[in-house]
Amino acid sequence: MDLTVNKVTWEVHVAIEFVLHDAAAGLLTSEPCYLMIPRGSYLPLAEETLVDHFGIALGGQHLWFSASKDTALKWHLPVGVLFDIFGPSPGTPWTVQVHIDSFPSGKLLQYTGLSDLQHFFTNRIKEAAYIKAGGDQRDKLSADKVRQLWSGLYNSKYEEFTEVNSHLMRTPNSDWFDAFPFCLYVVKDTADGGCTLLQVLQEPFPTVDEQGNPWSLKDFLSCFFGTELVASNPVSAAVVAPDMQDAAASATQEKVAPQARVVVQGIEPSLDTPVQWLAAHLAAPDNFCHVVVHKLDQSAC
Repeated sequence: MDLTVNKVTWEVHVAIEFVLHDAAAGLLTSEPCYLMIPRGSYLPLAEETLVDHFGIALGGQHLWFSASKDTALKWHLPVGVLFDIFGPSPGTPWTVQVHIDSFPSGKLLQYTGLSDLQHFFTNRIKEAAYIKAGGDQRDKLSADKVRQLWSGLYNSKYEEFTEVNSHLMRTPNSDWFDAFPFCLYVVKDTADGGCTLLQVLQEPFPTVDEQGNPWSLKDFLSCFFGTELVASNPVSAAVVAPDMQDAAASATQEKVAPQARVVVQGIEPSLDTPVQWLAAHLAAPDNFCHVVVHKLDQSAC
């Protein structure tokens, strides 16, 4: 396992400008709060810092967050995933609005405190372990190991987290994972720089075909969108099947405009990347690989 990739991914942060929503800005200090949040962390983990900064008296409530156009941000998704879906262009701080009341229970899972987040996170870890290696791997996650994973995430301590998590990134026989633990987000980009989350998909998908050949990111996308989807991600010409080389050459000559860009952990990986590698190296701390497909606004091309 290329541990360097995993550590670099862990250390990437998202620059966020937290601002109070209009409903509260007139009552409290309106000076924005600028934070660097780890991609694998969660927005509720910033609550204490934000409460102190804005001088908020919660009174038993909890903060919730929204992006542009008052799009409620799901507290149970990693910050990096939310950024890949709703964030601005790289290099620009992401503005996130902070809300004190009027929790949108129809749009977000109910949140009563950090115990909710911890419970959700550990359940996702167990679900991913089952997808990758069946019940044996999941059942080996003792309560102490689960607590260590949460502590490592909560305190942003890579060594503490990876001491347990590294065992979840390989099977007992160092074989292929049984299946690819993923969440696929389909996003429609608009000409004004906004976007709409159209669909979230999660279903069983193998890491190899019936002959034992590894499935690639391109194969994965083809299963959901068909072969007509043209992504802006790079692809190695060496892996294009012989019967597809003429079509690939023709498409290159015609300069077909990309219809989508595919983002995993803030980057656009090559389409020939095996999904096994993605699962082992570009998964979030919850052990799921969050694949974001931005369908581009063709009218803007």
